[in-house]
Amino acid sequence: MVLRFPPKIFALLSLILTLIAIGIVAYTAISPNQGFRNISNETSKPRYELPIIIIDSDKASVKISLEEAMRMVSRIWDVPKSAPSARVIIDKIEGRTYWSLGWVENSGKVYAMVDAETGQVVLLHDFRYKAKMDNLKNRARAVEIAVKLLEKLGIPTHMLTPEPSVLIERAPADGPVQEITYEVMWKQVYKGIQVIDGYVIVSVDPENQRPVGFVVKLLDVENISVEPKITRDSAVAIATEFLKSRGYSLGEVAEVKLCIGRPNYYWEGKPIIRGPPSLLWIVVFKKPYSDSGTVEVWVDAHSGVVVGGDKTRC
Repeated sequence: MVLRFPPKIFALLSLILTLIAIGIVAYTAISPNQGFRNISNETSKPRYELPIIIIDSDKASVKISLEEAMRMVSRIWDVPKSAPSARVIIDKIEGRTYWSLGWVENSGKVYAMVDAETGQVVLLHDFRYKAKMDNLKNRARAVEIAVKLLEKLGIPTHMLTPEPSVLIERAPADGPVQEITYEVMWKQVYKGIQVIDGYVIVSVDPENQRPVGFVVKLLDVENISVEPKITRDSAVAIATEFLKSRGYSLGEVAEVKLCIGRPNYYWEGKPIIRGPPSLLWIVVFKKPYSDSGTVEVWVDAHSGVVVGGDKTRC
């Protein structure tokens, strides 16, 4: 099963990941009063809780120590010899905690994020390499370079789509090209079923023909039964009744697909820690009076309970 994505969606995802890498880690070198909330500097309780908070490394209580996190990165990447800036990031929605590390030397910066519970390096970008020219001119060669990095990271390819999507990014998009990057992306699959928000992205420098970064977001789905107890038609009926009970004017059903994902409890109307991965029916309705807008309802394929969705697409 090969999953392909429109370039605009791929580009947007890559941009978001880049902003996470730069924005979160750059915070550590800018100011404790900018960017996300730093709880170590607070003297009064905020009016509401933000989903992401940052803690100074000396105030954090995590399973993986700073030294261990640094060692995990140095095992797979040649980082500067200097000590990195470090913070602990708590993602309250995803229920995950990360080490955010940033190294700086004259030739550029290296940013990394390490899972503070497992020690897995989940994000890295090496800004010491910026390709000005494309010596690859070959998507297949970019995939080969990316695959070698997957092997180094210990990521089994059976968890991923057989064929990745490859996007050539040029920055800026208009005007003289200042940097070229090949973005190679695999989606996670389990027994032929797509895993929502499970993916691996490898950034390849086409001038030096080497990887310059990666993002790993793979869900633990090994114990999930992929045999639905709720039929497709029943899932559509449950989703339809659910939206009607909330006063929605329904368009026609645009798509129904079986996926694995973490319930996002979207319809609860407030940030909630995502649940463990489960088998889901994703029922997609077209929005009335809209050419492209959709509303999603996620129905647990084993229990028939509505556990998430999305209505922001338009």
